[in-house]
Amino acid sequence: MKNFFKEFAKFIKRGNVLDLSVAVIIGGAFNKIVTSLTNSIIMPIITFFVGENSLDGMAIVLRKATDPEGTDLLLKYGEFLQAIIDFLLIALIVFIIVRIVTRVSRELDYNNRMKEAVQEKYDKNEALSSREAKWVARMQKDHPEMVPVRKEDVVPAEPAPAAPTEAELLQSILEELKKQNAANAAEKKD
Repeated sequence: MKNFFKEFAKFIKRGNVLDLSVAVIIGGAFNKIVTSLTNSIIMPIITFFVGENSLDGMAIVLRKATDPEGTDLLLKYGEFLQAIIDFLLIALIVFIIVRIVTRVSRELDYNNRMKEAVQEKYDKNEALSSREAKWVARMQKDHPEMVPVRKEDVVPAEPAPAAPTEAELLQSILEELKKQNAANAAEKKD
């Protein structure tokens, strides 16, 4: 039994399990958004053109009920159409999200590679290619923090002022005490 819990703890600590948990939680919330989009926006438009109140109610009666309280045997193709529309919307939205994430990550990778290449050329004091120069110009305009800095462009910081000597500190303390004594004497006169 002890070995079982060790294996279970090892399984839970794996990164895939955590990623899957996050995906399931986000997927549940995402499903609510897509269902709301479908039911509240897209389906009213479709049913307006179809002429029905909803697709869920669309069905073909295969057999009428024989008694008054019985139910008809229905082929509910409207529910099937609704499920297909939901699936297509989810697939479309996931495709769009994956496409955006792929482009953004590709752009970030490209910018990081260019930053490294430009920094390497700056370190070796080599000229930039036209592509690298264009990248530097674009990044200076849009994201100046991404642009590497040449060593010769770095302005050395001003040296810190020298610390006062012991004699200078004592002299300033003595002057401050004289000012305080003069202020105290002026108060006593008043």
